[in-house]
Amino acid sequence: MHNKPFALAVLGTSLLLAALVLLGDRSPMPPVGAQEPDLPPPTAAGVWDYITTQNPYTAWGTWPADRWTDFEGVFESAMPYSTTVRLFVNAIALDAAHVDSTLPAGSMLVLESYGGPVDAPGDMASISVMFKVPGYDPANGDWFWLQTSPDGADVAFEGREPLCSGCHSQPGHVDRMLRYAFGDEPAVTSGLPLPVAEASTVLDYVLNVDPYTTWATWPENETNGFLAGVGEAHGETVRITVHERAQRAAARDSFDGEFPNGSLIVMENYAGIVDEPGDLVALAIMYKVDGFDPAGGDWLWITTDIDEGEHTIGAAGALEGCLRCHGRGDNVDFLLRYDALQAAPARAIDAEALVNQECALCHPMTTVDTAPYTTVEEWGPVIDRQIGYGANLDDEERDAVVEYLANRSQ
Repeated sequence: MHNKPFALAVLGTSLLLAALVLLGDRSPMPPVGAQEPDLPPPTAAGVWDYITTQNPYTAWGTWPADRWTDFEGVFESAMPYSTTVRLFVNAIALDAAHVDSTLPAGSMLVLESYGGPVDAPGDMASISVMFKVPGYDPANGDWFWLQTSPDGADVAFEGREPLCSGCHSQPGHVDRMLRYAFGDEPAVTSGLPLPVAEASTVLDYVLNVDPYTTWATWPENETNGFLAGVGEAHGETVRITVHERAQRAAARDSFDGEFPNGSLIVMENYAGIVDEPGDLVALAIMYKVDGFDPAGGDWLWITTDIDEGEHTIGAAGALEGCLRCHGRGDNVDFLLRYDALQAAPARAIDAEALVNQECALCHPMTTVDTAPYTTVEEWGPVIDRQIGYGANLDDEERDAVVEYLANRSQ
C-alpha cells in the first residue's frame, strides 16, 4: 500500500497550501460538537474512512475569499508543487481560524491537488490531509500527515512524516502552517523567507539571495522593460522589477494599485535615453513591511549609488523626500502607476491653439508665418528659447508645437 516514490513526487503539494490558513471575519458557526462525528484514530485507514464516509470532506467549508487569494473553489498553487488545488477544512478548524494562529486539537485540513491550470484543472492527482491529534507528536505540533491517491488506494505517506514537518517548520509558518494575515497578502505556497527591514539585509537579498534581475519587469513593454523616467530623482530612464508577491498582485484584473505586505520593488536608474540607457547608475528599492510606517504605506525606502558595479547605500528608512514625491497627484500606495501610464491613451494636445496662445503673446502671427524654419531640427531650438523667455509649455506640448510648426512651414 505504501509508495515512497509517489510520496516524493507529490509530497507537500497540498501540505503547504493546505497550510494556507487565511484569517478573517466569518459568520458565526454553530457549536463544533454538534457538527463533528467522533474523530478517527491517526491511521491512514481511519482518516480515509472518516473523510470519505463518516464526515465527507467535500461537504466541509473553506476559508473565505479575500482580495488577494480568491480563496474558493480551485485556486492557483506555485512551483514546485501542483498547479491547482482545492482546500477543505472541518468545522473545528473553520470555527477557530479567526481566533488564534494555532488550530485546536481535532482540526483537519484536506487538499485536492490537480495538474492543470485553474481554468482546466484536469484529473485530481492526490489528496493530502493534516489532522491534529493531541499528544501525537508534540515536537511537531501534534500533526498527523497523510497523502493518498485520489481513490485512497495508494498511500504516499502517513504519520509522523519528517519531510512534511521540516518543510512546514520554515520561517513564516505558524503551527506548521504557512499563515498570512487575512486580506493583506496573496496566496503563495513557497519561496525564500523575506528579509528583515534593514537596509543592508534587504540590499543583499535583492542582489544575492533572490536576485532582482531574475524577477519580472513591471510593466512589461516592447523595450525590455526600459521606461522614460518621471522626475529628476530617477534619471532619464528606469527599469522596474517586482518580486513574485508583488507581481502576482499586479497581474490580477482586480488590481487597484495597493500592493500587499512583503512586496519588493526595485527600480534601476540610467542616465541615457530609453533606446540607449547606458550604464546602470543607481537603484531605488521599495519594500512593504507590515507596521514599518503606517502613515507612509509601510514602505521602507532604500537608495544606492553604483560605482564600477559596487553598491553604496545612499539613504534608507521612511524617507521624507520619497514620501513627499510619491504621495503626490494620482499616485496610489505611494507608487507612480507606470502600468496605467503605459495603458493610457495618448494625450490630445491642440498645438495650433498653443501657438496662438503662447507665441502670439509677444509676436504677431506674421512673424511665425515668415520665419525661415521648415524642419523639426530648426524649430526645436527656437521654441526652446521661447520657453526660456517664459512660454508656458511642458515637454509634450513643446514637442507638439515643434512638429506643428514644422509641418505648417512646408
